[in-house]
Amino acid sequence: MARHTVNVISVYILFLISIVCGQSQWVQTNAPGGLKINALLVTDNSLFAATNEGVYLGDKNTLTLNKISSIYSKGYSFLKVGDTIFTGANHGQVYVSVNNGVFWKHTIIDTGLFSSEIQAFAKSGNSFFAGVSSTDSVIGSIYHTSDFGESWNKALPINVNVHAFAVKEDTVFCGTDNGVLVSRNKGASWGLSTALSQHKVMALAINGNTVFAGTSKRSGSGVFRSTNNGESWSLADTGLPHSTVGALIVIRDTIYACMSGMGLFFSTDKGSLWKPLCTDQICLYVTSFAADDNTIYAGTEYDGVIYSRDGGVSWTTLSVGTKNTGVKSLNIYGNTFYAGTELGLLYSSTTSGASWSAFKSRVPGPVKALVVDGSGILSTAGKCICHSADNGISWDTVVSVDQLTYALSVVDSNMFIGTYDGLMHTRDHGKSWARNNLKADKVYALAADNNTVFAGTGDSGVYISTNMGDSWTAANNGLTQKHVTSLAVKGNNVFAGIFGRGVFFSDNKGASWSSISNGLADNYVNALMIKGDTVFAGTSSKGVWHRSISLITDVIPRKQKKALLPSKLQIYNRYSSHGDVTLIYRLESRCAIQASLHTVSGQAVVLLADGEKMPGTHSIRIRKGSVTAGLYVCRFVAGNVPENIKIIMNK
Repeated sequence: MARHTVNVISVYILFLISIVCGQSQWVQTNAPGGLKINALLVTDNSLFAATNEGVYLGDKNTLTLNKISSIYSKGYSFLKVGDTIFTGANHGQVYVSVNNGVFWKHTIIDTGLFSSEIQAFAKSGNSFFAGVSSTDSVIGSIYHTSDFGESWNKALPINVNVHAFAVKEDTVFCGTDNGVLVSRNKGASWGLSTALSQHKVMALAINGNTVFAGTSKRSGSGVFRSTNNGESWSLADTGLPHSTVGALIVIRDTIYACMSGMGLFFSTDKGSLWKPLCTDQICLYVTSFAADDNTIYAGTEYDGVIYSRDGGVSWTTLSVGTKNTGVKSLNIYGNTFYAGTELGLLYSSTTSGASWSAFKSRVPGPVKALVVDGSGILSTAGKCICHSADNGISWDTVVSVDQLTYALSVVDSNMFIGTYDGLMHTRDHGKSWARNNLKADKVYALAADNNTVFAGTGDSGVYISTNMGDSWTAANNGLTQKHVTSLAVKGNNVFAGIFGRGVFFSDNKGASWSSISNGLADNYVNALMIKGDTVFAGTSSKGVWHRSISLITDVIPRKQKKALLPSKLQIYNRYSSHGDVTLIYRLESRCAIQASLHTVSGQAVVLLADGEKMPGTHSIRIRKGSVTAGLYVCRFVAGNVPENIKIIMNK
């Protein structure tokens, strides 16, 4: 591998790559929902979402969120002051941007605890406060900075887990595991509001002279209010169900409360009476709120970000552009893709996975398998199989069994159900059922092509039947592990998801197998589906991926066919004086590329680019000041071709 050192103030690096990339590796699609949203922030033109998969940024006009590649941590909180944005993350990490989220600087609050989470921020006077919570008992605290995050100091002599802040003039309220802490002098000193000391305060909001505190279900749930700056509190929960108050927000004198698992409620009389706003499935697990003049945004536990433009009467799921979700099952009927999740949620796509729509209702159990045909949709749902004839608006139970269901396959009048206790089989359209004679428990995957049925098991690998389940033959040559999680078949081509090992491929109906997991970001593949020349893989945490089957057959090692390699690779240097570094590369065909910046010791600093590019010339710009000055290594991969380039970033 060639190595090049560039020691200049700024450099343009041109890659001439003559390579036919196509889809020789896995490419990610825009899979549905699935993100847990911990916090939201709305600015003039942008929407930020802090999630368990990182921090996302989206344009409010397009309503699509894309991951900020320079923030590697889980996000928990936001604070915006002018053009400066603070983002709180796990492990005591704080990211600060002074230009509305274009570039981020990384700092760490030294709590001495690896499990520290920055759950909340506040500003009072010239000080910024960060609330730290920890999973290691009650050992969080409040920290403050007066230099925009350059250094942080502990603001409390005691340890408390902090969940929320609210500020009213010189008074700062802090929600903790043991009630509300109050500072009446811009955070110089703090005292406990004893009236709520037995409650875990999860959310705070202020409306005029009234302060609202939302508490957890375990400590006696409800909303409390104070009209004397926290000296005393009274319960204000008439009309609210008994549940944790996950979030509070005030919009034009209307107070909105998220009651975890129970939906959204609102009050127009400062909490004296609450009314249900949305108790549909999509609103049940809201964890955070944000709003601008026209739109209410809600972050959810399972469904990503939802938004409403009519005061909360109706809600729509916002598109998440970076596809982080857990997909348990995939199927296709005509030109429509279907995806099922662990929580019983189903999605459909008519754009080959570019965009997805959620079904109106979920099934009462994990959707680990789907069968879609002209009669409707069959879905696993815990210990039963459900059917919908109206595209998921309503569901009927087809059959109930004693064990959890994992797999489905239908061939003419035959239906196979894979369960934790073996294979169930009917030969008469479901009128009568019996356990099949497959000598294996834990049947997690099924697939069929014409009269050949494939069964994937939890500990015995793949079995094949050519007589509709009367007899079975093991087919495990080349499999490095025999826990099969998913199967797909078309003609001679068979794909198997192997637990923790990614995807294996056979082009001879299972006689032999080879791994094709290179480039797949998540090796826990729960679902496989074939459309035309493309195989799709649904993963546990990274959404749906796809790959060209015709190109897969060109890279099978046992056929000793060469992987696609470049015929020419040349690098040219051009100089500039503005201090930025620009990587310019040219592709002669569509290709998956990835570029990342690393320290010389190998530590990842920032992901510069990751995705598929069309033929032509492209550039990646590293702006002066986006990283500290020093020597870095840019790792650039186009298709199968890696290249390391040493770069010096100057002040």
